This record gives sequence, C-alpha cells and structure tokens, in this order.
Amino acid sequence: MFRLPPRSALSSSSAASDVYKRQEFVYVKESAYPLVYKRTGKDETIYIVLNPSGQDVECDAQIPQHAQSVYSNNGEAAYADGKWKVPAASATFLKVEN
Repeated sequence: MFRLPPRSALSSSSAASDVYKRQEFVYVKESAYPLVYKRTGKDETIYIVLNPSGQDVECDAQIPQHAQSVYSNNGEAAYADGKWKVPAASATFLKVEN
C-alpha cells in the first residue's frame, strides 16, 4: 500500500522543500547532452554537469569560467573557446563561492 507523507512534510518550510527550491536546471536541450543543473547554498553554488552519452559534447551553459572542479568521474568538464567541453560518460561538480 502506498502512503503519503504527513502534511507537515509537504509544507513550504520543510527541509526537503528548501532543497528543491535551491536547485534548478541551467542547461537542458531536448534529446541532447550534457545536462547541467545548479544547487545554491548560502556560501556557494555547485553546478553538476552530467554527460551519460558515449560521445564528448560541448555546451554554452551559463557557468562562470572561474568555477572550480571539486569532483569528477571519468573525465572533467573544462571551459575552452567559449564553451564547456564535457567528456563522454562523465560527471563533474563545479563550485563557485557566493
């Protein structure tokens, strides 16, 4: 049987709700990669760049050029020639201080 969470968990002041309010997609193209979204905290913003495809890709996502990589798996997204270059089958987390 499926049970709904208590109404208090759905309020706009709940911790889970606050997390979702602080994240947004910043680069999404239909049937294309990479996917880029950001999570904003009090002191920093983290951009998550995901490319599950088998090919290297480029995008013009609005990520600050000075963003610092704090985690990568199977290659690292890098800014060059006005675009973000994202290796195939990779994930990169980029941090910007607020």
